[in-house]
Amino acid sequence: MESFIEMTKEMPLCYICEPSITNLALFIDGFNCAASSRDIEGCYISPMGRFDKQIKQKYPTALSICWDGLLLQRADGNEADALKLFWSEWDEFLAENKTEEELNKQWQD
Repeated sequence: MESFIEMTKEMPLCYICEPSITNLALFIDGFNCAASSRDIEGCYISPMGRFDKQIKQKYPTALSICWDGLLLQRADGNEADALKLFWSEWDEFLAENKTEEELNKQWQD
């Protein structure tokens, strides 16, 4: 089964309407909340906490912001550029930490 994040990457306009890191973050949060409240197995986006930690280590800041805000800051406030940066960082994160599906399974075990 194709992962949720990969489906979003392949067809972002179907899920987030416009190329925007803020829209992606809101969509992931909403999806994760709905999946967890319905206890839908295999749908949690649990690796986002680890992704957030990795982004904060790579781009240190004194600000208290999450991965989406930090990537937006790195892209000088450009939502589309921040989204491109997210996909690059996400691919790197998966390469270093296993596949998204394995991370989700590990979180649920």
